[in-house]
Amino acid sequence: MFYYVTTLFFKNALALSLIVAGLASASLAQADENTTGLTSVTAPTLEAPSTTEEVTEGLAPIENTTENVTDKTPIATSLENPPTPNTTLVTPVEGQTVDIRIASTTDLHTNLVNYDYYQDKEAQNIGLAKTAVLFKKAKAENPNVVIVDNGDLIQGTPLGTYKAIIDKVEPGEQHPMYAALEALGFDASTLGNHEFNYGLDYFKTVLDTADIPVLNANVRDAKTNALAFNPYVILPKNFKDTTGKNVTVNIGITGIVPPQIMNWDKANLEGKVVVQDAVEAITEIIPTMKNAGADLILVLSHSGIGDGNYEKGEENVGYQIASISGVDAVVTGHSHAEFPSGKGTGFYEKYAGVDGVRGLINRTPVTMAGKYGDHLGIIDLNITYTNGRWTVNKDKSQSSIRKINTKSSEADQTILDIAKEAHNGTIEYVRKQVGTTTAPITSYFALVKDNSSVQIVNNAQLWYAKKELAGTPYANLPLLSAAAPFKAETRNDPTAYTDIPAGPIAIKNVADLYLYDNVAAILKITGTDLKE
Repeated sequence: MFYYVTTLFFKNALALSLIVAGLASASLAQADENTTGLTSVTAPTLEAPSTTEEVTEGLAPIENTTENVTDKTPIATSLENPPTPNTTLVTPVEGQTVDIRIASTTDLHTNLVNYDYYQDKEAQNIGLAKTAVLFKKAKAENPNVVIVDNGDLIQGTPLGTYKAIIDKVEPGEQHPMYAALEALGFDASTLGNHEFNYGLDYFKTVLDTADIPVLNANVRDAKTNALAFNPYVILPKNFKDTTGKNVTVNIGITGIVPPQIMNWDKANLEGKVVVQDAVEAITEIIPTMKNAGADLILVLSHSGIGDGNYEKGEENVGYQIASISGVDAVVTGHSHAEFPSGKGTGFYEKYAGVDGVRGLINRTPVTMAGKYGDHLGIIDLNITYTNGRWTVNKDKSQSSIRKINTKSSEADQTILDIAKEAHNGTIEYVRKQVGTTTAPITSYFALVKDNSSVQIVNNAQLWYAKKELAGTPYANLPLLSAAAPFKAETRNDPTAYTDIPAGPIAIKNVADLYLYDNVAAILKITGTDLKE
């Protein structure tokens, strides 16, 4: 006996709980009868609000300013290009010491401004516009700054969906997230797994206008095995040493993404790219970067820290990357967690070699700056030129993270200006009504009992799958649906719940129910496989 299971590929395998209550064909086909007080989503009503006043009710839209929001002066030198004309290289001398600060963001997920599109209101706990305030303070403390982003940049809020589907980024148009990084003087970025959610063609369009190096050293062309993206960059940065003299340090930067993108975005990537183990890729590329002139190696690891145990191909390997000989600093992310705690009480400090006070893993400075722009990562490296090369003084180097000010509405005006068009377009988009519910939809108890926020996703999947199978030889097979809660105190965030009141359902509510742009799949399986 064959069955069809309609489900979705999830970012985290733990998020997908396949719960099957019986094998009868009618068991989930009649799911709407089992959800008391909840109606299925009605036919969409997609007309835009008729007036600007309707669109902006309850919101102070971002206003235009006459500020020049970006300086087009090149900020980076590719490994294949000579230094930019305005860069004067200064050769170091024996004994010269420099304090370098590496500032980082990670997992911004298109949180460009301090706004919650799901709740449709300002939010002071998110947004690159608020992180930028911290960056400027950190740079004022130490102008010897390298600033980097750790990926998961172009997807994650309705703004990302809006720029990918509704007001799609066209060839030659710069994505607002990369425009913002450029305006803030970011030196480089890497790829996160969510950069692949909208397909390689769309990402190539976005990448073509990114005026900063976007790096990855472990995604390869499936046919040629050649690296699919620029694997590293070497930036000749002019710094002031501890006595105030100029000196050039060549900063080598590379990055990796979890191999699991081949599962999460299989429909977009299969047959086009393959992904090398992250630890192997970094180990292999370090000698190349050193031979090309890198004085320091910074790894942008879009991977969680993980633990002390390592298996080839695993998802979270920040611990292992920090332990590779030749790596001087690591920016991690992906897990939406925070490191270091600064107090010695953090989650990762139970592992050998982890110093959560100074922010070191096996004596290498490491940061993980949360999510959505809520923290800025800071790595402070003290280096000395000895015997013809720069050496990191590990006893004088450390890392920390800084939380944005959630009590203040202060935000960087440059970023607000860049975001204006996309931000206001997103607000208009998410306010469009697409349905009605006769009962509240909440996710408060979704992990422990049947729940309307999960059931409506199941209903939608069944509706979609039935349409896809209609008229095929498989149309009469029993159809089961598997779904899982997205917002049920996700990653220990006590605010991460869905709460939609009875009445109209807008796109912002649908997006709140289902946070990620996942790929639907219909799988043909046997009854034996299903039972097992």
